[in-house]
Amino acid sequence: MMRKWSLLALLGGAILLFGCQQEQPYRIEGTIADGPAYEGEWIYLTPMQGRADVKVIDSVRIQSGRFTFQGKRGEDPQVKVLRLRPMLRLKRQELLVITEPNATINVHIDTISSGGGTPQNDRLQQWKQEMQRMNSEINRLYQAFRANEQKDTARLNEEVGNVREAFFQFSRDLLQGQEDTPLGSFILPMLPADKAAEPASQERP
Repeated sequence: MMRKWSLLALLGGAILLFGCQQEQPYRIEGTIADGPAYEGEWIYLTPMQGRADVKVIDSVRIQSGRFTFQGKRGEDPQVKVLRLRPMLRLKRQELLVITEPNATINVHIDTISSGGGTPQNDRLQQWKQEMQRMNSEINRLYQAFRANEQKDTARLNEEVGNVREAFFQFSRDLLQGQEDTPLGSFILPMLPADKAAEPASQERP
């Protein structure tokens, strides 16, 4: 009898251990700036790609400036969008998140929203910040061009091209080893072909 109970205890322990080792669903912990103004508002988590019907949209209410989304076990990681109802998006920026399992994703919704806490979401935030820097620098170049009476269009185009190429190279470096992840699948199609990686054309004899 004791042997039977020992075997049952061993089996139960193995099942418990197996359950703990299984992939756990993602969790999103969020805050929103000026929380009282958005008390009770719905915030939505929608897929970045595909048809966003009610079956694939998750939603929760904001309470005390906070909200939480809990994923489902076995759900594939993908790029999703956190957003408020359309009229509120004018003041609170939408945010891309990658639903990585076994992790908690920390987000903050504001005029410029941000996220992180997992490897892919940390990289996504770095990429977003670098894009914002690129856009600011290009805007500065255009403003300087408009203020200059002697307009050198060729020089402007060269400087803007250099800024963009620096951003593209930053993106390629950031995605090293991430090509087959949701992050890579999202960013890579936006990048121009890497000329350095293209095979050189062979000269005819």
